[in-house]
Amino acid sequence: MMLSFAATFLACALAGGQDNLVELDATQKLSIAWSRAAIQMIYAPVDPTPENYAGSLEVARAAAALDPNESEAWRIVLELADATSDGIPQARPAAIEAALQLSKLDPNDLVIRLLRLSDAVDRSVTAEDRIISYEHFLQPASVAKISPLVASRLSFDYSNLLRRRGDKEAALQKLRNAIALDPAYPAATARLAAHQIESAAPPGIIANALVDAILANPSDIPLLKELGLMCLREGLYNEADLILGVACRVANKNFRNDIYDGLIELQMLARWGLGNHKQSADLYQKRQQQLMSILRRKGGGGRTEDSIAMPSTMSEIYAMVCKCGSLPGAESAFDDSLRIINDEIKSSDGSPDVKTTLILRKIWLALGIAPQVDDVPLWIEEVEALSPLTNQAKLKLNGWLKLREGKADEAIAILQPLAEQNNAARFGYALALAKIGKSKEAAKEFVAITRSTRGEAIGMYAADQLFQILKTRPSASAVASEIQSATARLPKNFAVFAKDESEFVNLKVEFLSTTAAPFESLPCKIEVSNISPIPLDITPEGPIDSRAAIRLEVVSVGTPPQNLEPIIFPINRKLQLQPNETMSFVLNIARTPVAMGLVTHPLDGVNLQIELLNNFKLTLESLLPGFLGRVTLKNSIRISPVIRNTAWREEALGNIRHCDKPEDLVTLILFAFDLASRRGESGAAEEVKEGWAEVERSWSGLSPAAQAWALMVLPREPLDMTEPIAKKAKESQDVRVQMSTLLRWVDSENDEFLNTIARGGNQQLITVADSVRSWIEGKVREASKLNESLEEAGILGGVIKASDTAPAKQP
Repeated sequence: MMLSFAATFLACALAGGQDNLVELDATQKLSIAWSRAAIQMIYAPVDPTPENYAGSLEVARAAAALDPNESEAWRIVLELADATSDGIPQARPAAIEAALQLSKLDPNDLVIRLLRLSDAVDRSVTAEDRIISYEHFLQPASVAKISPLVASRLSFDYSNLLRRRGDKEAALQKLRNAIALDPAYPAATARLAAHQIESAAPPGIIANALVDAILANPSDIPLLKELGLMCLREGLYNEADLILGVACRVANKNFRNDIYDGLIELQMLARWGLGNHKQSADLYQKRQQQLMSILRRKGGGGRTEDSIAMPSTMSEIYAMVCKCGSLPGAESAFDDSLRIINDEIKSSDGSPDVKTTLILRKIWLALGIAPQVDDVPLWIEEVEALSPLTNQAKLKLNGWLKLREGKADEAIAILQPLAEQNNAARFGYALALAKIGKSKEAAKEFVAITRSTRGEAIGMYAADQLFQILKTRPSASAVASEIQSATARLPKNFAVFAKDESEFVNLKVEFLSTTAAPFESLPCKIEVSNISPIPLDITPEGPIDSRAAIRLEVVSVGTPPQNLEPIIFPINRKLQLQPNETMSFVLNIARTPVAMGLVTHPLDGVNLQIELLNNFKLTLESLLPGFLGRVTLKNSIRISPVIRNTAWREEALGNIRHCDKPEDLVTLILFAFDLASRRGESGAAEEVKEGWAEVERSWSGLSPAAQAWALMVLPREPLDMTEPIAKKAKESQDVRVQMSTLLRWVDSENDEFLNTIARGGNQQLITVADSVRSWIEGKVREASKLNESLEEAGILGGVIKASDTAPAKQP
């Protein structure tokens, strides 16, 4: 049951007059305060309960009903409904209601339109009924009405439904239809690329599908890696370098260290394949420097490069690149690689299989590029002790040892019979042939190796040996031209993504005014522009993340700047931004929990600085922009301080006796804060007492909406002053006053007011009361845990500092 605030609001709007202005202003302020409290109800508790979520949602609905033409209030309802959708019965009806209201306020909002149509389909009980709904929405006439972008996403959902039912052909048809309606739809293009790979389609078809998916989302690392690997395996090293470079950039900017190093290794191979040994080595050195910088930033300034735990596979590639390219420091590169592998062997936790694999890698690296191989026989004995080698493996290693000992003829005799079936043996055989002057036969073997291992280190090494003989490198594979044609469809400036993608998305945030009075709204305008050459979707998976973050800094006289908790909020006001398209909307900072500090200290005045981040990533240190992410310049607003003197107090006292203007209501609150701050002031006791009596009388004479808002922002202390107002509020029969009282003036789970609400018939208030009770019980549990910790610390001789415990927050 919704409170009848909308009807009250409409009646006030039609009534006219000065009282109407006060009522409208109070109602709007109350809506803002309740929205703020609704969010706080699930952010303030350490462990939010289902009751907290349910109460939060009901408060948000009540706030939106107060100001039904304010879309931001309904968006908060929708956001909280999404957050509480698991296990909260009220969530779905609230989401439907919010979506309906938002569609009325902005009929052209395609995000809300899609949400409503998807909900209409989901309400169907059977799959057959859903199919009928999808077929209806995807008729040409319907598509023209709902827009191709919306229809594309419905067609994709339809495809998923058919796939779950086992109708693969029909599912593929609807998937292709989704892409036809919107070629830049990331989810659909990525799914089609996955289908082509799974069905082993011809390389050209797979490559084109991957390019389509990358154009739809250039931040999708798996897509970039798959296409880069295709190019690498087929000898398209320029294309591989470009695409893997973009993948590396995305992984680095998005702090995906779990896959970043592997991508660097692949790009090193691509540059090695081009014969660009120095550029390949540069990638390793830059990564090493980056890790060094991270260590220094974290306090490890005294460490040396030797202490950097570079990945062993990357260090092996680096050592081989340095050796093959005759780069300075090739010998030390091998020594470093050997040290890294030995460190991994020591930390292999006694696993024989892991240890065997690592020792074999060390053996082959030494046989390939070590200045001398005296230790190799000992390492082979270690392997034999862990896991006996096959006869073929023994012969292969023995053949290479003979090669490194300068006994080329003996090496040929051992390795030639193995060469057809094993590339390592074939490589040793080819090197032996080259040593005895049989260059033509050696070149033939090197060509065979490179053709079968174009994307591997042994293939790159063989290509280097071939270049020494023929002064040319092997050509790309027979299917490379098809892949090359696909990659040629990437934009000409696609390479920029690998270096600096900051010029592809523009971001702006600014307050709509430069100054504000206490308790005024704080609207700021947000703009997101696509200045890339391709359409960019706004989704949780990117390329433009559907959530952004605002960082706020409070600067006040006499105190250091204070960073407030970041605001994370949805920006998906559109499904997609076309090239050179801008999306803009207004966000009211006063509706967010970070405004709590401003409304509880309204007298001092502050300078509020704001900056916006998109595609942000949360690190241990802070929020940072990821790939395609930007940080705006800071914009600020000045919240004016209150100059409190005798003249101001006398004028305030006269204004609050009637409160017939909106600013009088604000003055009442400011006057109350002034009195509360002077509670212990010498010689002011009588003046404070008389002034507070006027505050009580003025509050009692306010309209219910004004009373309710005042309850949300009045100072809570000193309690001996505020308790009479709280007592009167708990006796009120107006649901708005009761709601505000629940949210701010109940401190005990045994408060009789909670029982009074529970005995009433307003289910919405009952739900909020249950939430408040649960929240208080949670605070009691946390306090009990803290007391136990203090007792334990005392027993053990330890001390818990007050700064180690965070105070509970009041909505």
